[in-house]
Amino acid sequence: MLSTTRLRRTSRTSQGQSGQAIVVFAVSLTGLLLVAALAFDTGMMMLERRIHQRVADAAALAGARYLPNRTVAASKASEIAQVNLANQDRADAVVQVNTTTTHIQVVVSQQLNSLFAAVVGYEQWDVRARAVAIKLDDQAPFAAMVALSPDACPAVLVSGTGDVISNGDIQVNSSCPDQALKISGQGDLELAHDGLGCYVVGGSQISGKADGTYCDPPQQGFPISYPINAMPSYLNWPDPPTLVSGSRAIPDGCPGSGSPATDTQPKTCQFTASYKDTAWRLYPGYYPGGIKLQGGTFYFEPGIYHLAGGGLQASGSDVTVLSVEPGETTLGGGILLFNTTHAIAANGAIQLGGSGATFNLHPLGGFKENCDPEEELSAWERYLIFQDPAVTNEVVINGGSNDMHARGLIVATTANVKVNGGTGTLYIDGIIADTFQINGNGGNINVLYDACGLPKFTGYGLIE
Repeated sequence: MLSTTRLRRTSRTSQGQSGQAIVVFAVSLTGLLLVAALAFDTGMMMLERRIHQRVADAAALAGARYLPNRTVAASKASEIAQVNLANQDRADAVVQVNTTTTHIQVVVSQQLNSLFAAVVGYEQWDVRARAVAIKLDDQAPFAAMVALSPDACPAVLVSGTGDVISNGDIQVNSSCPDQALKISGQGDLELAHDGLGCYVVGGSQISGKADGTYCDPPQQGFPISYPINAMPSYLNWPDPPTLVSGSRAIPDGCPGSGSPATDTQPKTCQFTASYKDTAWRLYPGYYPGGIKLQGGTFYFEPGIYHLAGGGLQASGSDVTVLSVEPGETTLGGGILLFNTTHAIAANGAIQLGGSGATFNLHPLGGFKENCDPEEELSAWERYLIFQDPAVTNEVVINGGSNDMHARGLIVATTANVKVNGGTGTLYIDGIIADTFQINGNGGNINVLYDACGLPKFTGYGLIE
């Protein structure tokens, strides 16, 4: 009897412990479900805020273009916001716009029903995003790299190896739905810090080992334009001075030769590879038929090089090109390569570097490490390359094994600009082109976006 009683007591105790475990499990499961529900709702709301932030950013930038006209700026910002919200099926969001003559603020807010959090009393979430843009005169271009094409697929292609680092925003106008911006290969397109943005109107494709730091995913952009319609011009084109050389005859087609190029008989001023051990000094002026450098060292005196047909090719394993102060042989001075058309000579591309060629160039007006922000710039100062919109030939900038500099602004509004890095670092300041391709190719491309190396525009951009 004694042993039977003990068995019964043990059975009752086991049943009581089992019941307590079920209660504890039920309470714990309920807590876990509530935490999971809140986490799910929180994640959904963070995604919604991200969408609203993109809408606010795009609207603020759109409106900033029209300042100091506050009425038009507010109207355009509201219009862009409403269109983008409708495209995202969020037309019931509220848009508030406030302006000054230089600033515009856009706030996008919306109340959204919770999915699971209502269980613990959170029936609605308030989603709110805010963006502030500014417009000021005499500023650097809006972005360090601007692709103007409205529909190219891709408009910006980043491939190869190495890193492309931009110290300014990236703007892609193309509405291509899936490849307006395409990053592929083993390299990366990086923004130098998190205050910058990749603004893409269309879609993007980021693949391979690239991670598109701060560009993945890009921010929603809107098309922008640069009203650069004027071109350098002279009342009379002067004949360039004679080229200086110590040991060889000046090639035909070059100024100072026995058969120089003329407007009625354009010829390419060409230095073949046989000139590899010679040094030459080139002067600004009119080059009908363009310039081709395949061998030698070339010191470009300060000024505008008017390439009427033929373009400029500086490539070859034994070519060195430097912009210099008058009469000097070290980096300095400043030039503008103006590539335009000719009535007889065919249009030509601009190509710097490649096949071992080296170059170091400063923009027209020279480059100052510490410039005065109030300084008045002369016409076309801080431009390095300006290509006539009538010329659609590609502009190619090739880096090499050494560090190279193509300082100043590169403008080719109807052409592709191709920038290829080498094992060294290629330094540039900014590009405005129809489209562009960037290939790190094992080295680095550093887009400096240095105000001391760029011309001044009416600038606008996000500040908050």
